[in-house]
Amino acid sequence: MAKKVKLQVWIPEPLYEGLLQLIAGKYGEDMYRGLLSYEVALALKNWIALHAQAQKPSTVVKPNPTPKVYAVWEQVKDYLLKNYYLDLKPTQQVNYLHLVEAVKAVRGHDERTVKKWLGEFEKFRLIKHLTGAIWEII
Repeated sequence: MAKKVKLQVWIPEPLYEGLLQLIAGKYGEDMYRGLLSYEVALALKNWIALHAQAQKPSTVVKPNPTPKVYAVWEQVKDYLLKNYYLDLKPTQQVNYLHLVEAVKAVRGHDERTVKKWLGEFEKFRLIKHLTGAIWEII
């Protein structure tokens, strides 16, 4: 058996509760000590296997936004939902000025900041320019 190490992480409470419910449903009354560690290790092993690629790192395109970009994107979406849109599903079209206003509200009013974040969103395929002032949520 491989040597074990302690891993402490902070996760959202609903995710933790969902994990405990999954374990209880999977093992029922046969729950025993160590199942949480076992299931987390199994999940991490599967995640690593899914994301490990044989290609050189320089040719790998990041499939998902980094956590920082994703957090800012969620803040921008929340702003848009509060102020302009009822829903922001994929293929939803949004006005460029609304995107700019949301980025300014969340990250600051400097034009370079707005340009940077819109570029990051486009780079990670969260938004796509369609035409004129119309952008699409991907």
